[in-house]
Amino acid sequence: MMIPQGLGILRSVFPRTRQAGPSPPSAGHGPVLGDRPDPRRFLVTANLFGTGWRMIFLINLPLGLAAVLLGARLFPKDVRGHAATRSTCPEWPWSARPCCCWSTLVQGRELGWPGWTYAAMAASVPLLALFGLHQRRVSRAGGSPLVEPSLFANRAFVAALATGLVFFAAMSGLMLTLTLTMQLGFGWTALHAGATMIPFSLGIVPGAILAGGVLGPRYGRRVLHAGMLVAALGTFGLWATVAHWGLRTGTWELAPALVVTGFGMGLIMAPFFDIALAGVTDEQNGSASGVLNAVQQLGGSIGVAALGTGFFSWAASSGWVDASGWTLGCAAAALLGSAAIAFALPMAARPDSGH
Repeated sequence: MMIPQGLGILRSVFPRTRQAGPSPPSAGHGPVLGDRPDPRRFLVTANLFGTGWRMIFLINLPLGLAAVLLGARLFPKDVRGHAATRSTCPEWPWSARPCCCWSTLVQGRELGWPGWTYAAMAASVPLLALFGLHQRRVSRAGGSPLVEPSLFANRAFVAALATGLVFFAAMSGLMLTLTLTMQLGFGWTALHAGATMIPFSLGIVPGAILAGGVLGPRYGRRVLHAGMLVAALGTFGLWATVAHWGLRTGTWELAPALVVTGFGMGLIMAPFFDIALAGVTDEQNGSASGVLNAVQQLGGSIGVAALGTGFFSWAASSGWVDASGWTLGCAAAALLGSAAIAFALPMAARPDSGH
């Protein structure tokens, strides 16, 4: 519920030139902090109040409270006070559709893909069709649909959904493959694997800053293509590194390719949402942001399920090094595929609307 509203507020409050920014490096720093041993007492090993590893969940309480207090104080009143028309029908029953699809994608391999997982994924298709009919009915009745049906008549936005689906599947599959390879293949600890990902985060920051403040406003969609190509090149570099060094691969051997991959990801993430939402109206911002975020989550689930299943299958037959190579190759191919689909996106973000 939070992420789509955040995107809508950002687009409503800030001029376009101030909307894009660096992606947070938390993905790289989180695993490092999460596995620090005593006496640093971070999360997993801290065992505060006897919670053990469950402290990873409790850390969200003070952070969430701080976000609520800051939001209540800093959000502009004209955004917070907008009234919204209510839908004529409750929307919560339709959450069964993503549950049918996403939960089975994530849990299927671990459970051995029993028959009910395929049935659940198949059931998501008619549920999606019924959901679309329901949203059209609400819109025609003058209500406020959860997903604005007119969005799917917008070719540019549909292309953005396809691009995001493939890209986020590649990114999630890439991160999963690296984590599994380092911990299961190389035998590294979670701390070692997390620290190894720091160059990836360090690459994201300059890429996002350049794309958001300099390259994106000037070159538009071309920055996305460049980022996807650079990220694919970095992924091929990771594959070549693991293929060359094998199980003797170390942190420093992976660092150059990780920096390149992170830099490409930064070039993509900063302008992607702004360009993806370039073809929607101000009234459609909230719905479009929600759909885009849902597709992001779906792409991540598909990437984890598909590449995770492939990784373990290849590892069982060919070993960890070959499994890593095949899955990294698939991730790089998906990045190149997203670059091809991105040609259907708008050339640039919308001009500043003057907010």
